[in-house]
Amino acid sequence: MTGCSPGASTGDGRTVAASVASPLTTDTSATKGSPKGVISGAGEKISQALFGEGRGVAFEDLQSTTGTLQAASADRRVTLAELPKPSFSLKENEKGSGPGVLVFEPVPEIGTDPALADFAAGCSDWLFFTVGGQPQTGQTPLLTSVSRAQRELKLTRDLRLGLDDARRIAAATGASHVVVGALGSAGSGKSTLTYTLYKAEAGKAVGKSLAVSGSPESIRRQLPQVAVELSKQLGIPAPHLPAQTDATVSDLISLGRVVWREAPREADIEAVSAAAPRVALATLCRLTQERFASGTQFQSDAALLLTKLAPENTLGWGHAAYMNAAYLTPQVERLAALRRRYPRSYALAHADVWMNRSDDAPRAERRAAEDAVRAAPRNPDAWLSLGWTVSEEAHRLRIGRSSDRISPDEWRFLRTVYPLWERAVARATELDPQHELAWTRLAQAATFSGSRSVAEAAFAKAETLSADKQQVYEWGLQMFQEKWGGQKSDLDRVAEGAANTEYKNTQSAGYIAVQLREAGYSDQADKLMNRWIATIDDLLAKNPNDPYAHWKKASLLFYMGRKPAACREYETVTKLLPKNAEAQYAYAETLLSLGADVRSIPEYRRVLELDPQNAYAPLKLGSGLKHAEKWEEAEKWYKIGIARLPNYGNGHLALAELYQWGGTKRRHAEAAREYIRCKELGGNSVAVYAGGMFALADSGKAPEAVRWGEEAWKRYGGGQYSQITGKQLAFLRAALGYAYLKSKRYQEAVEEGEAVLKMAPDDPNAHQVLGDAYNFLKQRRNARTSWNFVVETVSEERDPEGVGHARQMLAKYPENGT
Repeated sequence: MTGCSPGASTGDGRTVAASVASPLTTDTSATKGSPKGVISGAGEKISQALFGEGRGVAFEDLQSTTGTLQAASADRRVTLAELPKPSFSLKENEKGSGPGVLVFEPVPEIGTDPALADFAAGCSDWLFFTVGGQPQTGQTPLLTSVSRAQRELKLTRDLRLGLDDARRIAAATGASHVVVGALGSAGSGKSTLTYTLYKAEAGKAVGKSLAVSGSPESIRRQLPQVAVELSKQLGIPAPHLPAQTDATVSDLISLGRVVWREAPREADIEAVSAAAPRVALATLCRLTQERFASGTQFQSDAALLLTKLAPENTLGWGHAAYMNAAYLTPQVERLAALRRRYPRSYALAHADVWMNRSDDAPRAERRAAEDAVRAAPRNPDAWLSLGWTVSEEAHRLRIGRSSDRISPDEWRFLRTVYPLWERAVARATELDPQHELAWTRLAQAATFSGSRSVAEAAFAKAETLSADKQQVYEWGLQMFQEKWGGQKSDLDRVAEGAANTEYKNTQSAGYIAVQLREAGYSDQADKLMNRWIATIDDLLAKNPNDPYAHWKKASLLFYMGRKPAACREYETVTKLLPKNAEAQYAYAETLLSLGADVRSIPEYRRVLELDPQNAYAPLKLGSGLKHAEKWEEAEKWYKIGIARLPNYGNGHLALAELYQWGGTKRRHAEAAREYIRCKELGGNSVAVYAGGMFALADSGKAPEAVRWGEEAWKRYGGGQYSQITGKQLAFLRAALGYAYLKSKRYQEAVEEGEAVLKMAPDDPNAHQVLGDAYNFLKQRRNARTSWNFVVETVSEERDPEGVGHARQMLAKYPENGT
């Protein structure tokens, strides 16, 4: 028997997010250090409420005393901390792990030729990446953190800043030093570029200013020596620096016009793109900046190229892992070696965090997150990352279950974890009171830990600070629901605010519209969407062939649930942009979401013509081919996709389902192998558990199948399967019944099968289980009833083994026989 899939999963990534669980509803006064009354939104005050007046945050505050607790996921125990207790507190060791340096672009003299000013800016950007990316500059923040601080401080035009503004950005990112530059004339067509290193907190110069003069080419050649001198002033005795500049003068001019600019010119973007194969910083731009986006496979190639061009540059590793840890899978051993060699580099630890998140390795992720905070204790983003890691420990245990489905032991665990999460993200708000995301995360953490007054104050602060309020309102539409202790009037206000906000792009607006609708505010969702569509229609009235306006409209229609209309718009986009692989991919995805799997086949083939190394398209093409019953070709494309994305669990799930239910030959052992791999990668859906149980049982591993079933029982609601209903529940329990049957536990198999029939009297899987289980218990009349049901209702083409077995058993045990 192979089981009949209920159609709950396609295995190709089309999944439905689980609902968010309810937070704790404990008395906040019982939480250590939490406030009893409403407090203001100031970071210092909330931090004092959480940590105590004037205290630094010690790692001792983040240690668990609850030991370990068996989690619902397989072969893994959730722990709050497995590292030895640190011997230092963060307040006593604020220096972190070596300096963290930001190199700012020079402020040019009035009347300086713009191209020369751009060249000087590019020189500084190169120095930032080169000097700040050394393993010994352990506290240097990622460029993404600097960009975030730019936005917060409204310094987004460029990074040509004086000392005061440079120090403000350093304070917001945790850097210990800043380099401020100046550009002046040296006469005779020559220029002088001067750099001065300062301690960020004190604003005090370190050593003498460094000056280089000459033509742009002469200055370019001197940049490596400037990097050496800056490194020496930072106290790095043996700097890891390139012997020469990898960028030409032209490259540096283009970089100076792109790296920190909000809206660079298309010509400069193209110039930086052309330099990417040679220049590490240009490759970093192409990898991390949205305006360079050009397909999954390109980004994967860019990540590997970056680690090749700058093999020990920690900023390169940190950014590559942050963008998508899967890109670095081929380089995982190199990263591990760098981490061993430079254990106190923030950027490398941050890369390790993302790699372990990708691999679903919570213990290793926690260690790396703590290492990142040790390396850069003044960096608010390090604390946010630690907070996320801790929160996932709680979510991994809770798995979306409501409060009444959590055991007392689990509650004790959660009441330890949630305050740790709250303290970590509150530290981020203390370090940077203007950090928009930190306040949103604090509102989330405080809600779950029961600190309602902190949560509401944090939400108000986030709402005030945030320019694009997507994440703020996304959480507000959850947080203020009455079931969580919120007030209807507050939820109404949040819904109106969400509907009236101008978001940065159609994706943000569309996502909020979905959240509004799910919260019961359909009118506000329509108001938001219709406002955006009206704006886009105005653009299209002026230029009907504007492909990007059609693209935005398609996206909005998709979010509104008007998928056929969205599909037509995407088709228009592909005609206007016939060589754009991303547009083609969006069109194919929309067809797939409509259930038009077969129609999507030629569109995914077109994606692969335009972007032959696209990582996800082979899996989606395989899905279409599977639905078209082209089994061999589907298998080929699934394997290609898995080779490109070996750690993508849904790829392994799709191939497992193909082996199990595709064609006339059932390949149980191969299916079981893929289910096991999917589960190892964190897959825990009903499709994984149930399909895996059938495959394991059919491949001679019935006891393991039973273990999977009992684990699923715990995962989905403390023995009550409370988090799933309908076909999923029937499928899961039928699979467990089959595992019991193959383990010769016949009475338990009958109990599961009969429980399924109470929910779904026509379930074929249950009847197949019951037929044989009744037979072994010598209840032949019941057995024949179930076998007859299988023969009469199940398609032999769909399940030849199951139907053939039922026919065989009916012949073996005739109605009047024994």
